[in-house]
Amino acid sequence: MNIDYLTLSCWKDETKKFLPARVQNILQVDDLSIGMELYAGQRLNLLLSAHPQNARVLFTPYKLRRGVDKPHTFLSLLRSRLKGARLVDIQQPPWERILNFIFETDEAQFILVAELMGRYSNLILLDENKVVLEAIKRIHAHQNRHRVILPAHPYQNPPMPKNRFAPDTVNWESVLAHQSEEKTLARLLSKHLLATSPTLAREIEARLGENAPTSEALEPIIAAFFGSSEEKQCHPSLGYDNESHLIAFAPYELKQCARSESIEGINEAILQYNEHGQTADAYAQVRKQTGAHLQKIHSRIDNRIRKMRAQKIDPSKITRLRENGELLLSYQFMVQRGMSEIEVPDYEGNPRIIRFNPRLSPSDNAQVFFKRYNKAQRAIKGLPRRMRREEAHLVYLEQLSADLSLASSRPQIDAVYNALVEEGWLKEKKRSKSPDGGPLRFEVDDWIILVGRSAKQNEQVSFKMSSPEDHWLHVHEKPGAHVIIKSNGREAPENVVHFAAQCAAHYSSARQQKSGVQVNITRRKHIRHIPGGHPGLVTYRNSDSLWVDDPTLKPQI
Repeated sequence: MNIDYLTLSCWKDETKKFLPARVQNILQVDDLSIGMELYAGQRLNLLLSAHPQNARVLFTPYKLRRGVDKPHTFLSLLRSRLKGARLVDIQQPPWERILNFIFETDEAQFILVAELMGRYSNLILLDENKVVLEAIKRIHAHQNRHRVILPAHPYQNPPMPKNRFAPDTVNWESVLAHQSEEKTLARLLSKHLLATSPTLAREIEARLGENAPTSEALEPIIAAFFGSSEEKQCHPSLGYDNESHLIAFAPYELKQCARSESIEGINEAILQYNEHGQTADAYAQVRKQTGAHLQKIHSRIDNRIRKMRAQKIDPSKITRLRENGELLLSYQFMVQRGMSEIEVPDYEGNPRIIRFNPRLSPSDNAQVFFKRYNKAQRAIKGLPRRMRREEAHLVYLEQLSADLSLASSRPQIDAVYNALVEEGWLKEKKRSKSPDGGPLRFEVDDWIILVGRSAKQNEQVSFKMSSPEDHWLHVHEKPGAHVIIKSNGREAPENVVHFAAQCAAHYSSARQQKSGVQVNITRRKHIRHIPGGHPGLVTYRNSDSLWVDDPTLKPQI
């Protein structure tokens, strides 16, 4: 759902109470989004995004995080011009989904233009003469000959759509003349009125009810949205369908929905809608980039395994190489200068044609056959070992993928990326190492429980922080946390074991299995490293099983 003109107008009015605000930090959240840390008696985290499907401006309750490895030149320019500047005003051109953020320094004024227009969205920095300094999306002449967005070019407002009326000067006779061309009144209004989004058009239609769409019936409804400040509504609401699913937000009561619920502020409405059905992920972009690397490496190794499985080495052909060398030595007296083949009887008396290099002596050609034979023998013996190594790589990648999905901080995500670099799968420099928080530690009735949340933490928990008689738990046949109950040979009570099992299930790739998941438990002395394996990859024996009904639940003491 895109943010429309009225929503931006309401957000602008709501935000002005925080002004002036000083810019303390600027960062790039993803390829098309910028985050600003402002101070106006309190810290404010402002997000501006030119994402084609989710362009938006809003204040977030969480601290925004850097999500790109190589920042855009736009970020560098923003920092050099706006860091330390004061945000003094926010303006909105008539009928446009555009906000102009006015910044002042001691020397100059700058304008950050947020154009929130679907796939045409952009963030553009202007100087006080409205000359473009930089944009998060540069628009060249071959892309749009009517409106170029490039440094040193004058800024132009987007052209107004033709054949559309401003809401305060509608020629209803002209608009309603096209009614037969559209299936619904909402589509008619959205097509012929400026600043009228599909959501607003449906709201106007809902408020019209059973009344005929005439100018007399429509004008007061339009005035309620676009009239004077006394008439204009700004009552932020969330709209729900019959199954209580959040489906819309608006700066007015949503009578088009099965249920409309008032909410304190349009910023909160936008935030609720964007977070509906999902948890806000401050590291979404860097998580996505690392996940793409994982997927690419996984596909590459999987292809190698498939090719190995497709190899069919015929032992009789390998034996034939050795026999050819032996026969060639036995019948070398038959080889004349310049010959490239001879026919001799094999060991069973059958004729065999042996082809060889005419430039080499019979003895040298025999050695060529023996070398090929030895190489083939090594290949057939080494193939299973190579297969096991590649399959171990896949298991490790699956563990890293689980680590990535469970990561709750940037250092934990970077640890996955650095693991790919360490293995030589990624030809990049490591990201800076920061503490990842280490394994989780819980105390349940004086019993200590340790939970590894990554491959390296699993290695640490299982082999450096535990003793042989401690209990060890892991979700069945899926990547996830190694969990240790510090029991030192004692039998842990049922509630402690259940809590540890909930940890093993929740911090695993089975977290979303609402149908439940099996967790295995054994003593730590019964686990072993996989030979030649990666950190945290083990085999185990003598295990018992227990069942966790809902791994989605976070363990609570």
